[in-house]
Amino acid sequence: MNLYPGPSIDVGVTRTPQPAPAAPQPAAVQGLVFGSSATGPTVRLDADFFADRERVLALTARWSRDELYALGNVLVGEGDRRIEGELLELLRDEHAGPPGSPRVTHVEFVTDNDYPEGVYWHDRAIYVHVSGHVEPHRVDYDDLTQEQAVQYRKLRDLLADYSRADRPSHGDHLVVDLGTGEFERSGKWARA
Repeated sequence: MNLYPGPSIDVGVTRTPQPAPAAPQPAAVQGLVFGSSATGPTVRLDADFFADRERVLALTARWSRDELYALGNVLVGEGDRRIEGELLELLRDEHAGPPGSPRVTHVEFVTDNDYPEGVYWHDRAIYVHVSGHVEPHRVDYDDLTQEQAVQYRKLRDLLADYSRADRPSHGDHLVVDLGTGEFERSGKWARA
């Protein structure tokens, strides 16, 4: 009598292992790309995948509140981490002068507490430190070309995001070193 399911054991007979059944393939979902790498299988989600609120809610319907918050924290943290890099790239592009011109070494921001939500980095009180000059120069954002206006809106939006991610205090100064990429906060003017 065989107490175990499946084929019985025959003494003296060698069996070759059967190949494992193929893993079920997920239903084709637009926005998901399945592949493999040296470290194992990978799944890449296209950003448009998350644009459909109903699809995301259906996928996470059985998640606990803690699991939802954990994913949200990862995504918000990654977004916040990228702000400094985008801001640095924009500042380097904006303040790269023609060859032979005085070099901007640092960009300095001061706070503006004239917002109902709190203190933000002021998007009109921006100063540049130029190599060979002692005093910083205020950047003028009046009479912008259309291209400059687009860049200024990007700068303004990044400063607002950076203020939300790392809230400044009234009187703070943010100094961005364009050479090293360091961001330093203090309560006093920087020296170039």
